[in-house]
Amino acid sequence: MGTFAGHIAPGSFFMLAAIWWTINIFKNFLKAKTKNGKPYRTQPWYPGPFCRDFPFESVMKLVTVTIGMAGELTTAFEHGVFEHLVNAQHMTMYFFFGLNGAMDLLRHYNFHLPNGIEAATGILAYGIEGFIFYNHLHGRSHMDIQVHMYLFYTIVMCVFSIFLEIWHQDWVLASLSRAYFTLMQGTWFCQVGFILYPPFAGMQQWDQTNHEQMMIITMIYTWHCAVDLVLMLLIGAAVWVWMKSCRLLDQVNYQQLSSEAVLVVPTSKSANNGINGHLNRHMQLPESDSDEV
Repeated sequence: MGTFAGHIAPGSFFMLAAIWWTINIFKNFLKAKTKNGKPYRTQPWYPGPFCRDFPFESVMKLVTVTIGMAGELTTAFEHGVFEHLVNAQHMTMYFFFGLNGAMDLLRHYNFHLPNGIEAATGILAYGIEGFIFYNHLHGRSHMDIQVHMYLFYTIVMCVFSIFLEIWHQDWVLASLSRAYFTLMQGTWFCQVGFILYPPFAGMQQWDQTNHEQMMIITMIYTWHCAVDLVLMLLIGAAVWVWMKSCRLLDQVNYQQLSSEAVLVVPTSKSANNGINGHLNRHMQLPESDSDEV
C-alpha cells in the first residue's frame, strides 16, 4: 500500500462493498415496511442481484482479496528478493478478509459451522487490520501518522458497528452503521493516496510537517463524514424511487385486496355485512355500525 495504487485498490474495494450493503439494507428495510413484509433482520452478506442462490458477495470478497494479495506480492520483490516486509503486513490484512468471505461461502452451502461465524470473522478481519495499521507507523512523518490514525479510528468504528449488529439484529441503523464506516474507510483510503502519493504531474506536494496543513487534513476528514452520509441517503432515496416505480412496495397489498373483493357478489343484507367485515379486517378499518350499504 506504499503507493498511490496501493491505497486506491483497497479503498475501491471497501467503497463497493459499502454501496452494495447500503442498497440491500434499504431494500430489505423498505420491504419490511409493506403490509405483508417480514420483520427486518440484519444480514452479514447478500446474494446476487440476478440469482438468489448464487453467493455473489462471498465470491467477490475472495476475488478482490486475491487481486489485492497478488498486487502486494508482486511489488514486494526487488531483484528476486522479498525486500518490502510491509507488503507482508498488507497481505495479512487481505488474508483475514478472505477468511471472512470463505466463512460466508461455507455457511451458504450449509456446512456445519457455528451461527454468527460470519460476523465473528468480520470482527476479526477489521480488528487485525486496525491492529496492524496501528503498529506499523513507527518512524513516519507527523502527517503520515495523522492520516493513518484517522483510518485506524474508522476501522475501530467498523468493529463496533458489527458488535452493534449482533446485539440489535432488528435495528436497521446498526446495519447502516457498518456500511457507513466501511464507506468512510474506503473514501479515506483513497484520500490518503492523494495526500501522500499525488498521482498527477503538477499536483502540489503536502508539507508533512506543516501544522496548518495538518489542520486542513482534519477538516477534510470531517468532510468525508458528511459527504459519505449524504451519499448513503441518496442511495436510500434512489432505492425507494426504484421500488416504488416497480410497485414493489404496494403491489402485494392491492393484489390481495382486489383478488378477495372483486370475485364476491352480495346477495343479501347479511351476506353484504359479512363482506364488509372481511374487507374491513384486511384494510384495518373499523366496521360500520350501520346495517345499510
